[in-house]
Amino acid sequence: MKKVVTVNREGLRPVIGIIDNRGLTFVGNTDFSRDEQGMFTLFDAQCIIKWWTGAHLGHLVNGVCEGVELGAKHTVKIKEFYIYFELPMKIETWKKTKIKKGSREVM
Repeated sequence: MKKVVTVNREGLRPVIGIIDNRGLTFVGNTDFSRDEQGMFTLFDAQCIIKWWTGAHLGHLVNGVCEGVELGAKHTVKIKEFYIYFELPMKIETWKKTKIKKGSREVM
């Protein structure tokens, strides 16, 4: 019988994470706990299809550049985060915060 794992949705943190060695990148919510198979769960995850910035991924921490394309929402199981950034806001707020495209961070 498979054990059901419950997640405290209030404990989830919004992140942008690179999840494999090819640069596959998602935005979603996680509590960074591992399940019985050793996997992280990323809830309401969306693949960042196009970043629309020549800058490092960290440029998107403060919001979305015009033209960013996101995939459909789904739950993703992740073996490792190669790198991740915690967002300083909820994902819905992040999506509404438009930042300038560019090759460097604009403060």
